[in-house]
Amino acid sequence: MELQDRVALITGSGRGIGRAIAKLFATEGAAVFLTARTEKELAATAAEISGQGGHAAYAAADLTLDAQCTHVVAACREKVRQDRYPC
Repeated sequence: MELQDRVALITGSGRGIGRAIAKLFATEGAAVFLTARTEKELAATAAEISGQGGHAAYAAADLTLDAQCTHVVAACREKVRQDRYPC
């Protein structure tokens, strides 16, 4: 488990390559924070990871907008604080 006790913020993680990366990182022990534009896809990916014993949270956002980038980073930091993930 190379990523044990790490947190990974993964963009585009609702589908495709981003989703595959999120699942791989979770398998390797990372707590993953997912972001993409479509909340439904993010929720499905997070549920799949959590259902397999991983730690996943998400925030939907359009990362072409500065304010939404700031929101995602803040949401990720807050989740890390709440769950006390070491990083």
